[in-house]
Amino acid sequence: MSILNQVGEVISTAPQINENFNVKIEVNKIKSNDINGYIILAVYDMKGGLLNIDCAEANFDTNSDYASFDFSIPAQRAEIDSIRAFIWSGVNSMNPLAETKTIYFTN
Repeated sequence: MSILNQVGEVISTAPQINENFNVKIEVNKIKSNDINGYIILAVYDMKGGLLNIDCAEANFDTNSDYASFDFSIPAQRAEIDSIRAFIWSGVNSMNPLAETKTIYFTN
């Protein structure tokens, strides 16, 4: 998972308040079968509060070694502490299909 500024450059510090940014998630093949699921991306503030959540339907094809997903995140109202990516079987079932990935920002 990588955090990108608006021109596509990787950034290693938390995006500034009121600054749009992008998140790119690359997923290696997770099973030998075709799998349908959802990538959920959550942005949290310094107190653990949810600032933003977005999801995309993910169809993992056995003919590909990885899949790539891009999320455009609007400007946030508070300082960002972490960004988490989940891969679930569905937004209602929430059965994990892969390990959760988290990026923490330290100040």
